Amino acid sequence: MQKRFSLGVLIIILLGFSTLSSGGTFDKAEYKTRRAKLMNSITDGIAIILGSEGRKQNSNFIYFTGVEEPNAILIIDGMKKESILFLSSVESKEKVTEMTGIERVMPISRASRLLSSYQAQTDVIYALFGPISRTDASIGLLNPGIRITRELNFIKLIREMFPSFRFKDLALL
Repeated sequence: MQKRFSLGVLIIILLGFSTLSSGGTFDKAEYKTRRAKLMNSITDGIAIILGSEGRKQNSNFIYFTGVEEPNAILIIDGMKKESILFLSSVESKEKVTEMTGIERVMPISRASRLLSSYQAQTDVIYALFGPISRTDASIGLLNPGIRITRELNFIKLIREMFPSFRFKDLALL
């Protein structure tokens, strides 16, 4: 009897750990709700959320999409109330749409073209500056001796390509 109980507890614990390690999955309605809430906070612009470069996906990216594919970019448009997901490979667009509820899934190569089109609609981009203080963010962009986050490097690149955009820290919403 005690062996069965111990085995049952062990199975429950293992299932719990496997759920935690995979990040858990939600219904696409949950991801849509999360994105909609953000859209309502950024009605004057768009938000850009970077996926990770490595195997472990960025928790903010997972929160809004559930997608674990690396090197992805999510744009949440607060003006049009839509989301666009850019992936390295768009072979399984239907699967991604079914999982996330995001209708517009594009190859990552089209991201700069879409950003260019946003210049006519807004000059505001919300982004996560990364795990550094807000005062260091502006200094890091000006002083090449200070190591800055991947997010700030991405912002710097967008500023070089599209100088009309202003950036606001998404973490301050």
